[in-house]
Amino acid sequence: MINHEEIKAELKTLEALNRKIDKCLRQTVDGTVYFVQYSKNTKPVPYWNRMVDGKRVRKPLKGHEKNLLIPLKYKTFALHLKRRVGDNIDVLKTILRYKPFDTDFLSFGGEPFRECREYFWGSIPENSEFEALEERQNPSHPEQLNVHTELGVFRSREEYIVARALTILGLRFKYESPLPTPYRYHYPDFAVLHPKTGKIVYIEYSGMLKNAEYRHSVLTRLKDYGDAGVYLGYNLFFISTVFEDGIDMASILSMLKGIFEL
Repeated sequence: MINHEEIKAELKTLEALNRKIDKCLRQTVDGTVYFVQYSKNTKPVPYWNRMVDGKRVRKPLKGHEKNLLIPLKYKTFALHLKRRVGDNIDVLKTILRYKPFDTDFLSFGGEPFRECREYFWGSIPENSEFEALEERQNPSHPEQLNVHTELGVFRSREEYIVARALTILGLRFKYESPLPTPYRYHYPDFAVLHPKTGKIVYIEYSGMLKNAEYRHSVLTRLKDYGDAGVYLGYNLFFISTVFEDGIDMASILSMLKGIFEL
């Protein structure tokens, strides 16, 4: 779990070390040293590497110049160390700037994990009803459950994208869990545990709203859902795509943030 105070303390130590390195570099001789070994049976020859009139000049250390060998070795090491320290400082500052629902975190090196979300917003309330839900129980068209991913098996690439968005936001969900209504069982695409209220919220991905028959099936489901205490805009939400542009991860994330008040 991310610990802000530990990261700040480590960042403070690294920044202090970086200032010491800068001070040492200001007090050292110009240039660095590198070694060239011409064959296995010869000793490495130290070369002085420095800038002269805007050009890099390398020449062997000879005679009295060899007393520069130790300071140049320390300076070379200090420059390498400064780069490594600088990289670590950048990483720690990025983590401190990170907000758990920032999709920019993806470019930093990975999806936000649920523990990051819990660190910033507190643990998700427990719900035994949610825990008891079984997944992928829809018996209709089992042959269509054929999109295999690291998050499980889905019926479509679009449903997988919604699952990815839920995962990015650190939300717990179950896919195609049975929802009993007075007349039949329905299988909403996602049953999601609300991170603040601990209640179950159902998310349906509706990708065929241009189709009249599909729209009619949605209206039928809405009546059944209502009879089961699941109401549109309260604990049931439909996510749809823009017809011309297809599904868009950024817009899906935005809709989910709005639904769950993130």
